[in-house]
Amino acid sequence: NELGYVMRPAMRESMARRSLFVAVHDSRVVGFVNSRRRRDGVNVIYEIAVHREVRGQKIGAALLNAIPKPKRLKVTQDNERAIAFYEQSGMTRVGAEQGKRRSLFVYEKRGA
Repeated sequence: NELGYVMRPAMRESMARRSLFVAVHDSRVVGFVNSRRRRDGVNVIYEIAVHREVRGQKIGAALLNAIPKPKRLKVTQDNERAIAFYEQSGMTRVGAEQGKRRSLFVYEKRGA
């Protein structure tokens, strides 16, 4: 209910592609990560979210780690909590760019 920016058709497509991972705790979905593998082999993360009631329990880290390397994502430059999370998770800032509305940082994690 809180993630109004996530489009249902896109989520259904991700489920069909088997590129949507969900975290379940006490029989309820508490988080998800949605990604897509590009032709060049890089897995682009489009959305990752964890319910606020279970944050701090390594669920986000597990979801992020479910996406194979190399992986890439963009985050708004003013989202300090997300930036700290990505950096603590071993993602490296590789660039910056202007989004449609706000400036973005680009993060990657490469390797085997």
